[in-house]
Amino acid sequence: MIIGGGGRVAAIQQDNNMNNGPVSEVSNLRIYKTADILGLAKQEDGSVRVTVQSSTKPVAGILPGSETRDFSKKGGLVTRKIKFRLKGYVTPEFMKTSGWVAVYTDERGEERLAGSKTFPLFGDYEPDNGLWMVTLSGDSEAYDPPARLFIAPN
Repeated sequence: MIIGGGGRVAAIQQDNNMNNGPVSEVSNLRIYKTADILGLAKQEDGSVRVTVQSSTKPVAGILPGSETRDFSKKGGLVTRKIKFRLKGYVTPEFMKTSGWVAVYTDERGEERLAGSKTFPLFGDYEPDNGLWMVTLSGDSEAYDPPARLFIAPN
């Protein structure tokens, strides 16, 4: 099943037989604009294939080890917040101007997908000791599914 622009990633998330609960650790965070995602497709193993072009680069400047993750569930919706420190920008105003998708590694070494074109993450930021503390947050109908990032040739 391919789910692109207006598709429902929740169907993939809920149909997944892999461990799909909340995670406690986030590392290797890669953030992309939803407009840069070429497609999301369910794989036989239950993961979601996230396809981006090789010329598409994730947001630069994320401070490794600064990532945190919060989940809450209310009324059938899962709310997620991913926080991280960002360096190298005068101001990260661009984080407020687009919907985002995040691919990250959980505490078991599994890659996960947060956000989609249907349920994007939205950014906010505040100063933090000479860096920026950025928060990406959004809702969906299920916890983050396992993911496989695929870089398509240009």
